[in-house]
Amino acid sequence: MDAYILYPTIHERKLAFVAEDDLWLAELPEDPEREIVARRITNALGVVSNPRFSPDGRYIAFRLLQGSELQVAEVYTIPVEGGIAKRLTYFGSVSTNVAGWTPDNKVVVSTDAKKPFRTWSELWKIDPEGGAPEPLPYGRANVIVFGERIVLGRNCYDLTYWKRYKGGARGKLWIQQPNGGFKKLELNGNINSPMWVNGRVYFVSDHEGVGNLYSVNPEGDDLRRHTNHKEYYVRNANSDGLRIVYHVAGYVYLFEPLTEKERRLKIKVLLSGKHSSPRFVDPARFMEEFTLHPKGHTISVTTRGKSFVMGNWEGPVLKLSQDKKAERLRLSRFLSTGHEVVAVSDETGEERLVLFDLKTGERTLLDFDFGHIESLKCSPKKRRVALTNNKFELWLVDFEQKPPKSTLLDKSEYGVISDVDWSPDGEWLAYSFPENLHASSIRLASASGKVVRVTTPTSSDFSPSFDPEGKYLYYLSRRSLDPVYDKLVFDLSFPKPVKPFLVVLKKGEPSPFTPVPQLSVEEQIAKEQAFSIDIEGLENRIEAFPSKKRTM
Repeated sequence: MDAYILYPTIHERKLAFVAEDDLWLAELPEDPEREIVARRITNALGVVSNPRFSPDGRYIAFRLLQGSELQVAEVYTIPVEGGIAKRLTYFGSVSTNVAGWTPDNKVVVSTDAKKPFRTWSELWKIDPEGGAPEPLPYGRANVIVFGERIVLGRNCYDLTYWKRYKGGARGKLWIQQPNGGFKKLELNGNINSPMWVNGRVYFVSDHEGVGNLYSVNPEGDDLRRHTNHKEYYVRNANSDGLRIVYHVAGYVYLFEPLTEKERRLKIKVLLSGKHSSPRFVDPARFMEEFTLHPKGHTISVTTRGKSFVMGNWEGPVLKLSQDKKAERLRLSRFLSTGHEVVAVSDETGEERLVLFDLKTGERTLLDFDFGHIESLKCSPKKRRVALTNNKFELWLVDFEQKPPKSTLLDKSEYGVISDVDWSPDGEWLAYSFPENLHASSIRLASASGKVVRVTTPTSSDFSPSFDPEGKYLYYLSRRSLDPVYDKLVFDLSFPKPVKPFLVVLKKGEPSPFTPVPQLSVEEQIAKEQAFSIDIEGLENRIEAFPSKKRTM
């Protein structure tokens, strides 16, 4: 494949498409086996998409997305013979797109500008020579085709973004009838790319599982299937009224409705390779995460899938990622030893834990299949790591043992276990456990495998955190039902249901909210003891943080 080609469009023997974010033009040869050589007609304007030839073949209208931060899309035109692209719209909306052309060579644009909702697009027509846009009287639509009758498309977006979607926002067509009204065409699937060819309405649909080319008569009956792609979707079909072009997996196909034949076009695209050429980038713009060393003097940084260890103020930068292999690292964390870093690597094609020894430079890849790892939390005292995954599991990996040992501590049936925190002695884990579809509780799990439920599964409890001194376990809970009156209408709501709570871990330990006499230094030292949790009666030692009543 020379290039991944998108958005093909056709007019007689001219073919236009998008590759490398630019617009390209080619001539279709008489010999179908001959290779087609395309030339670039735009150069680094932005991200080009959805080109459409004008009915007279003089212009190509296209959507141009400019600015990685502004994300504003507008419609431009460019002469087919080449020249300067001309901006037609100034709607200032990312949803602005080319919807079609009128028979008298006016560009039709769909946009949600001046509308309260992003999905509420309406149609405007604009003269390619310039002038103010004029609204079309068809209501909500984002595609229009002028043929024997008018065909309107609503919610007609690329099906690959929402494959086999069958909900209420799926694409539908409205076909004009002889009496002037419109008849809705909807299938048990998504529809887009309507076209008029030989007295029939052609379109792309995935109601049979994979996007393919179909057609109906003007009354919306006599449904026929014309292509049989089984693995990849037919995408962004366009027609000049005689033939249809579309792309599948980056290749362009030409479909002849009269003969019911299709063929893949051989297109030569002389790319510049600008997206794959080496370039200098600002790593801070692509930073994914950072982790501080247990002693605070060093940091681990992951940017663009590569992990680095460096001093906070000075010193060399150590790269953990391999140079010779296509590997992405993430979730790099320091172990309690301070000279070891554990991370998630996709070196083998599947996610695996990898351990780096910063002293020796040794790298160890662990062959544990945890699925997709959601989070990592290292023990503050021992060479242990707790991890959660997309299988709703909580695992403990013990590097103290040789070889390292993995133990399944807990598993939910309803969601990802989250907010894992270690106790100060590195023997207990606190975490938020999804109990059902609507509630989560705080649980404790010991390194030996004992699991204790701390809170009742009647609310959403999350973000547990151990007190550094080991006296309490703090967490947040959405259970504070403090109704507030609406200032505009007579209504009550619960805008701030989250409240902090704590659990007293030891029997006999006083609540931090109970005033007690200040102990002397000798008494405080005598009272210090090793970390422990009294499991019995734990749920009865829960207290809410005292807070003042909210006022309007």
